[in-house]
Amino acid sequence: MSSQVNHKFRDHEFLYSPLFGLLPIILVFVLEPFLGLNIALHYAIMLSPLVLLKNYFHKEYSNQPIVIYYLFVFAAYQYISSHVYIIPDGHILEIFIFHGLMIVSISSTFFFRRYLFKFFSRYFAGSSMHLERNLKEFYLLSAGLLVFIILHYIVYIHSIYTPKKINVEFHEYFDMASVFLIILLIIFDIFRIRRITKLFKLEDFWPIVNKDGVVIGKVARSITLRKSNYSKEMHPVVHVHVLNGESILMFRSEAHDSDGKWVSAISEHVNYGEKMDQTIKRVAIGRYGLKDFKPNFLLKHLVEKELEKQYVLLYYISQKEELNLVHKDEGQIKYWPTWQIEENLGKGVFSEAFEIEYEYLKNTVLVAEQFAKLAGEED
Repeated sequence: MSSQVNHKFRDHEFLYSPLFGLLPIILVFVLEPFLGLNIALHYAIMLSPLVLLKNYFHKEYSNQPIVIYYLFVFAAYQYISSHVYIIPDGHILEIFIFHGLMIVSISSTFFFRRYLFKFFSRYFAGSSMHLERNLKEFYLLSAGLLVFIILHYIVYIHSIYTPKKINVEFHEYFDMASVFLIILLIIFDIFRIRRITKLFKLEDFWPIVNKDGVVIGKVARSITLRKSNYSKEMHPVVHVHVLNGESILMFRSEAHDSDGKWVSAISEHVNYGEKMDQTIKRVAIGRYGLKDFKPNFLLKHLVEKELEKQYVLLYYISQKEELNLVHKDEGQIKYWPTWQIEENLGKGVFSEAFEIEYEYLKNTVLVAEQFAKLAGEED
C-alpha cells in the first residue's frame, strides 16, 4: 500500500462551526430590529460572498451550495420587494413575507441534503465522511434557527391582535431578547465545537485508500463504525495467518459487538501514518506477546462489510511447532486442522474474508508446505 497522502484537505480540520455558514442569515435577524430589514439584507448579501470565499480557500465545501442558495433567496427577495412590490421598510407585511420566505427556504434545504451527501461521496473521495459530518452539524444548527424564525413569525401574527402601545413595548423586549439568545447560541456552539474537536484529537484514525491502495485521506474510527447510508470508505486491513503444518491458528472474539466468527490470528486495521509491519508487530506483541517472526506477504483483496470496505493485505507465518499463546483480549484462540476447516466452510463458522483467503492458502502455501514435507520424508 502506498503511503502517499493527498493533502487537498488539511488533516487537522476535523469539524468546523456551522455558525460561519449561517452568518448571513443570523446577521439579518440581529440587524433588522435596529436598522430595518432592507439595510440588514444589504449587509447579508455583501457578507455571503466572503463566507463562500473563506470556505473555498479553507477547503470546507460542506455548506457551500446552501450558502449560495440563501444568497439567491436574499437577492430575489430584495429585487421583488424593491421593484415588483414596493413595501415600506419596517412595514408588518414586509416582516410577514420575509419570515415566511425564510421558513420555506430553510425547510426546503432539508429535502436535498441526501443529494449533497451522495455528491460528496462521489466527487470527494477520501473526505466525504468529513464533509457529511460537517453538513450534519450545519443542518442541526439550521433546525434550531428554523424554530427561532417560526417563533418570530408567531409573535408578529399575535401582534396584529394586540393594542399598539403594548405591541411596541413587547416588540422592543422581544427583539432585545432575540439578539441575546443569538449571542448565547454563538457562544454555546463555539465551545461545543471546541469540545468535539478535542475529543477527535484523542481518537484513533484510519487511513482512507483508493482501489490501488493509495492513501487519499483519513477518518476517525468512531465515525466509520457509525451506520451511514451515504458512503463507505475503504480502509487498509492486515490479516496474518499463523500456519503450523496442516493447521491454522484462529481467533474468535467474545466482545459484545462481535459476530462470533473465527478469523485469522492477526486481523487489524492499519492506523493512519502506520506501516504494515508496524501494525503486525503492534497486534502480535500486544495481543499474544509474539516476537521474533517474519511475516510473508501473499496477496491483497477487497472485502465489503456493512459499514466499510476493506483493502486487505494478506500475510502468513509458518511455524514448525505450535505456539503456546495466551490472548490478552476477550476471545478464544485455537489451531484448526485443515480437514476440520473444510468441514465447516460455508456454515457461518468463519468470516467471509477467511473463507476467501483459505482458498488461496490451500492452493499456494499449504500445497508448497505439503510438497516440502514429502520431500523431507523421502530424504
